[in-house]
Amino acid sequence: MSIDYFAVTTFRSERFGLPFGVWTFCRTRAIDYKRRPHVAMILSNGKRVHFSIEDEPKNMGGGRKLISPEDYALIISWIQLNKQVLLDHWEGRISSFGLCEQLLNIKTKKRI
Repeated sequence: MSIDYFAVTTFRSERFGLPFGVWTFCRTRAIDYKRRPHVAMILSNGKRVHFSIEDEPKNMGGGRKLISPEDYALIISWIQLNKQVLLDHWEGRISSFGLCEQLLNIKTKKRI
């Protein structure tokens, strides 16, 4: 998959209470319209692990073994907590700036 970096918003790990950096995406022509809404966790080794944005988020395309069960559960909880705002961003209903204003930290449940 080629990445349209203008459709990617990058966040540092400490912003969300997650042990990973996060990439969020907007659906664009460069990102296949058949792909489900998703986010990517950026691991310390630079690898990306993608997760669907849905009621029951799923690991997409492998990489599951690179994440501990505890971190996996934390990622799933964070996606569920922020599901609607992540979907709004994916669909282009809010900008990256709007996304920044509305995402919640998994530990504090407060906006970042």
